[in-house]
Amino acid sequence: MYKVGYIDDENDLISDYIKRLERRDIELIVAPVGDMATVKKWIVDNNIECMLIDYQLKAEYEYVGTELFSYLYDELPGLPCIILTSFTDSSVNENTVVKNCIVDRGVMDKSGTEFDEFCDMLKQSTEVFKTNKNKYISKYTELYKKKSEGNILPEEEEELLTVFKILKSYGEVDDISAQLLKTKVDDALDAVLGKLDELLNK
Repeated sequence: MYKVGYIDDENDLISDYIKRLERRDIELIVAPVGDMATVKKWIVDNNIECMLIDYQLKAEYEYVGTELFSYLYDELPGLPCIILTSFTDSSVNENTVVKNCIVDRGVMDKSGTEFDEFCDMLKQSTEVFKTNKNKYISKYTELYKKKSEGNILPEEEEELLTVFKILKSYGEVDDISAQLLKTKVDDALDAVLGKLDELLNK
């Protein structure tokens, strides 16, 4: 099953959406009402692979869909997010979300080719996400081993830090010693500053 999160202020038709998508091997899971950090934690805890976000969220939310989209883009790199809206032109004109990530919410009620294509897009989005996450895990394992053995190049150290931050946001890696992530340049700079402190304190 493909795990897709869903956040909307109106869930009258949610049971119908869940059943229709389930027939296409897509598990639609409704996100809790809460601030953006709560939604982010829920996504990580539930291993969500794609998010459907309503554009116009009502008063119980402190944000609109495009704000959540931007927040998740920064906090969970690579997570596919799709804005569902009845006002596609207005959403595109805002220039806060790429046009390809904005879908007419009416597609959820359609049948036939249009709905099939929408389901295929959701599946492909989750597949790309899973593939990229697995690549990050492999790259992290490779670079972490090099770092532990002391034969990592400076550009690889930067890549290790970048990959670590991405995987950390998804809870895929544990905290590791900051000392282990420090570069040789940092160590040399610390040594110089230490000597400078000694001279100043004499």
